[in-house]
Amino acid sequence: MSFKQGIAYILFIDVLVNAVNFSLIKLGLAGSVSLTLVLAPLLYAVLLGVGYFLRGKRVLEDYKRNIRDSLYLAWGYFGIALFTSIIIGVIILGFIVGAEGLNSLLRYEYPSTPIQAQSLTQTLALVALSLLVVGPAEETIFRGMVYGYLLDSSEWRNWRRLNIVQATVFGFAHLYYFYLLGPLGFVALAEIIGMGYGLGWAYYKCGGSLIGPIVVHGFWDASSFLLLYPTTLLLGGLLKLGFFILIVSSLVKIVSRSRRYRFPRKHWMTPANTPSN
Repeated sequence: MSFKQGIAYILFIDVLVNAVNFSLIKLGLAGSVSLTLVLAPLLYAVLLGVGYFLRGKRVLEDYKRNIRDSLYLAWGYFGIALFTSIIIGVIILGFIVGAEGLNSLLRYEYPSTPIQAQSLTQTLALVALSLLVVGPAEETIFRGMVYGYLLDSSEWRNWRRLNIVQATVFGFAHLYYFYLLGPLGFVALAEIIGMGYGLGWAYYKCGGSLIGPIVVHGFWDASSFLLLYPTTLLLGGLLKLGFFILIVSSLVKIVSRSRRYRFPRKHWMTPANTPSN
């Protein structure tokens, strides 16, 4: 597949993901959570089928590469990019609406959530959906297929620029936040782009491993769903706290460089382009 054909596929995937998200959001806000739980895996299966044209079986290798390091380091890179992007998003929104407008937006009670659970059973089902479907599917699509294809096409050069590209594609696949949050959608979009960049950063640094990004993405979304239902609110809060501890622990390990992370060089990589700290 040529680079132009690959870009066309990536844009097509982005359109499909937007269609999936808007469909799921409409069903969730209409109270059709049960239908959402059935349709979501089917819709993501279609996306995976389309994305398969980008890398084919090579993406399957990403599931078994450098698992231990990927599980640990993904939290650190995710945390750096996520917190930075949130700050940038708030600053940008502040310039747009001013300090007084920003304060009003933050105090406003938004009635809608992406998918509002109506019972404990539905909440737990949405948690399972995040862990078993959304996390694995979106990471396979955006990091494994989209970013992996871009890296392969460039022989793993210019990974930072390509990471910005895939993170932006990932962010624009979540434009429904503007539908839900209005101007605060700028902050949400910045957060999603930051999340995509951090997980892409981890994917590259761990030699192309999807395991860490899948776990971080799935558990982060799952903990957010736990915060939407009163009975599981405390558990969701404790999980978020635990994730912040993991992020700090990972950052300490990254900064201290207590061990050198070197991974087997792929046949198309030159020594200068091999993932390193």
